[in-house]
Amino acid sequence: MTYINVIIPKDKKPNEYTAQERRAEILKLIIQAGSPKTLSRTELAERYSLSISQVSQDFKAIAKECEKLIGKDAKYRTSIIYEKYLGMASKAKTLIEAEKGLKLLDGWNNWLFNIGKQKKVAEKIIIDDGPKRRSAAELYEEILERRKKEKEDRKKKK
Repeated sequence: MTYINVIIPKDKKPNEYTAQERRAEILKLIIQAGSPKTLSRTELAERYSLSISQVSQDFKAIAKECEKLIGKDAKYRTSIIYEKYLGMASKAKTLIEAEKGLKLLDGWNNWLFNIGKQKKVAEKIIIDDGPKRRSAAELYEEILERRKKEKEDRKKKK
């Protein structure tokens, strides 16, 4: 059973969790936070009444499991994420949202490449979002230009 499928008991105190339950909760916290780097191992050690070393081992076990899962369907997941963020980027209400989405996607793809789970993709990917057809790079440039223009407009209003 994978940690993502483990049910975290509500009737137990965190320091009474089994290793699987604890790792499932840590994984849930990582997902909510968006990155394992944002979680304090010291605070987690206190929460579970463990050593920091044990919490670090939990993080390693979670990472190992996630790598196995990602390796199985990295291209499928990347495709879904890619389509989601390209759609969001082209329809984003703010340019900051669009830029964050594209940066996230780029970071995800670079990480998959670095761990050997994904090959580099073509340099130019065409996006068809209705009346316009453009490359991802062109969309990103357009977002940056719109953001620059918005900043200039805000300065003029002041």
